[in-house]
Amino acid sequence: MDVRELRAVPGVRAGAVLARALTDLLDPAPGEVERLARAEELARLLETGRDVPAELRARLLARPGAAPAGLLLFVDQLEEYAVGGP
Repeated sequence: MDVRELRAVPGVRAGAVLARALTDLLDPAPGEVERLARAEELARLLETGRDVPAELRARLLARPGAAPAGLLLFVDQLEEYAVGGP
């Protein structure tokens, strides 16, 4: 099982935090700058695309070497997202 932790960061959109946590799973090879650019692109897709979460789930589960047990996201300080803006 793959495990990723999300932690609220003041001033950073929730979609951006999620995208940064998932980018390494989707494409573990790029360098740091490219990884950050891809994470920002994924964050925009998550925030604007209606079907993106479902497609993202399918791609995470279908990726080569994916853990058969799936993916666990641990969201630290979830209440920060719940009271924050969209």
